[in-house]
Amino acid sequence: MSTLAVILIATAAGSVLSLLLAAALAFSARPSWIPVLVSYAIGALLGASLLEVLPEAVEMGGDIKTVGQAVLGGILIFFLLEKLVLWRHCHDAVCEAHGSQGHSHDHGRSGAMIMVGDTFHNFVDGIIIAGAFIADFRLGVVTTMAIIAHEIPQEIGDFLILLHSGYARTRALLLNFLSGVATLVGALIGYYALSMLQGWTPVLLGLAGASMLYVAMSDLIPGLHKRAEIGATLQQLALIGLGIGSVALIGYQNHIRPTNRYDIHLIAPSGLNAMVTKASLPRSPTVGFVSLGCPKATVDSERILTQLRAEGYGIVGSYDDADVVVVNTCGFIDAAVQESLEAIGEALAENGKVIVTGCLGAKADVIREAHPKVLAVSGPHALDEVMLAVHTALPKPHDPFEDLIPPGGVKLTPRHYAYLKISEGCNHRCTFCIIPSMRGDLVSRPVGDVMREAEALVGAGVKELLVVSQDTSAYGVDVKYRPGFWNGRPLKTRMTELAGALGSLGAWVRLHYVYPYPSVDDVIPLMADGIILPYLDIPFQHASPRILKLMKRPGAVEKTLDRIQSWRAAVPDLTLRSTFIVGFPGETDAEFEELLAFLKDAQLDRVGCFKYSPVEGALANELPDAVPEDLKDERLERFMEVQAEISAARLDAKIGREIEVIVDEEDEIGTLARSHADAPEIDGVVYLEGVFDLKPGTRLKVRIDEADEHDLWGTPV
Repeated sequence: MSTLAVILIATAAGSVLSLLLAAALAFSARPSWIPVLVSYAIGALLGASLLEVLPEAVEMGGDIKTVGQAVLGGILIFFLLEKLVLWRHCHDAVCEAHGSQGHSHDHGRSGAMIMVGDTFHNFVDGIIIAGAFIADFRLGVVTTMAIIAHEIPQEIGDFLILLHSGYARTRALLLNFLSGVATLVGALIGYYALSMLQGWTPVLLGLAGASMLYVAMSDLIPGLHKRAEIGATLQQLALIGLGIGSVALIGYQNHIRPTNRYDIHLIAPSGLNAMVTKASLPRSPTVGFVSLGCPKATVDSERILTQLRAEGYGIVGSYDDADVVVVNTCGFIDAAVQESLEAIGEALAENGKVIVTGCLGAKADVIREAHPKVLAVSGPHALDEVMLAVHTALPKPHDPFEDLIPPGGVKLTPRHYAYLKISEGCNHRCTFCIIPSMRGDLVSRPVGDVMREAEALVGAGVKELLVVSQDTSAYGVDVKYRPGFWNGRPLKTRMTELAGALGSLGAWVRLHYVYPYPSVDDVIPLMADGIILPYLDIPFQHASPRILKLMKRPGAVEKTLDRIQSWRAAVPDLTLRSTFIVGFPGETDAEFEELLAFLKDAQLDRVGCFKYSPVEGALANELPDAVPEDLKDERLERFMEVQAEISAARLDAKIGREIEVIVDEEDEIGTLARSHADAPEIDGVVYLEGVFDLKPGTRLKVRIDEADEHDLWGTPV
């Protein structure tokens, strides 16, 4: 069965079930009870609006000011709609506007108002159900159940208001049914256009909340004052409280918005570079998480955390609060191995129950020798093994209303950008690298899966997709570029087609770890047309043909320089980032000078450089003529001095220009943003001093006023 069919069945079943349950409860009330139970309806409306709908609007990305404006606009709209209803009835013999008391009901005014607002709310519920099923089937089922639960008290209130307004029971049922059709409409539109609707959802919820507030306070509460005796007043207060309480109770148990529930706080070991985000309240059973290493490891951590949250585990930010600790390790170079072993040791000392995964986990004997008390060890991208170890240490909890995950999964990055891993492993056998021995040969993810994940991320508010892998250019080589399917149409499993499809989602798309194949030339037109960012992260590693041959890397340096010139001719604003190794075994002074000459000719924008490190298991360790450490240090210093001058000059050239930036965060001085040329964490930033109150992910134009060798300073235009 297709995802769309499942969405429509779940939406229809949810609407009908909540409608019938609410109707059965409301219709079982005697007619004489209706005026009394209106107090309950008032409480349900106030509770739904102030405790559920409006907070939900803010949590779904709307700032308080925007939601407040929607509420004010909604109140004015419903005031005018009510006037229209009154003007229509003023043609009758008895006219409420002229002061007649001939009828106890309100000519359907409050009923009409509440139906308009409920239609908005049902429409948004449909969008939410669609987004949940697109992300994950189980999430869709649980979300539908939660919506049914929180709709019932509101629907009861709606029925009571319609009956109080003078509607017959059959007509009240029909109107509620028609309002429920909006859920199906929202689901259909959400399935086909979820990313476009994301920004409008808070406004629609603001209008729905305004209708509930307006009906409760303008149409219904004044009617309660007709009974001023103490007993009646106490009865009204009790029923209003019951209405509010029923909404609050169900909202506490079944709230479907996961924004605050899924902020993750990772344990930061002493002196280690673990990423830390906002803390969430712990709940049992709990897992502490330490994430080390590169962006590929970060994606592995995110997948493990997503599965942990999907199964109901809490993620906590301290060793003391954790029932078990998972450490995702790095094992690329000796320093990373030492860092990972220290992190494992600290977790054992502070907590005692530790599960180890990641690249260093491929060397289980090294970990077991240093820390024999760890509970389990697994290698990289080993989600199933990690979850089995967690289940063994902590029985899996079961709570169908709490086991919810955000549409894009649990992320360790800020909400406005996310890493998108498109493949695992690598087919190259560079002599300085041991990654293929740990992560295996290239395995490309199905292109349809990659695109659906990207859509879910963008739908959840991500504004920048950072494409990562061990070898992005080789994407699809292992499957011979076999076409997959996305949104019902074929799409080749190849970097160029994938980049074009990602660019159609409306977010920034940044390519990392691009091996210098000829196929790189094919993505340059996408950059020239503004489909993806004009940014290439290409690890050249060296410029000497002999050293590149020893590294088992491409060695046609002259062709590389020609290609760089042709790329920049097609895309003048192209940013080139690269990494290099100095002190490789056998590197002579002349070959190091070749590397410096290449730097000056290539004029790369961003460059990282590393001293050669004899990683255990690397073939390069067997090469003769190892470079002394003091000479490595000297060459690294000279290399960075040359590149610092180049980077400073290229940034100076941007002074006076207007460029687009994306906001990352705010500090006490102002706003930190990034341009097309700046990847998060590894490149520079654009400082907007004295500029505040810009939401992360906001894109704006700035004029560049100052620059140094790393960063820019600008002013919004």
